[in-house]
Amino acid sequence: MIIETEVKKAQSMRELMDPITMRRRLGLVYYQQLEGGGIIPRTVSADTDAEHVKTLISQGRLYIPIQTIIAETK
Repeated sequence: MIIETEVKKAQSMRELMDPITMRRRLGLVYYQQLEGGGIIPRTVSADTDAEHVKTLISQGRLYIPIQTIIAETK
């Protein structure tokens, strides 16, 4: 099975937030480009470091799916 997901570079922290409440969209899947070139999927959680995410966005290393994907959380 092959699963393909179209992504775009994140431009702002707002893309990881609920547009109505302006709070983190818990479970939102995003992709981080590693320094070595690989890509790993991650999810927004209560523990997500906002400053680290802002750094990744400014470096152009954070991608979000065109179609929102929400992972199951506890």
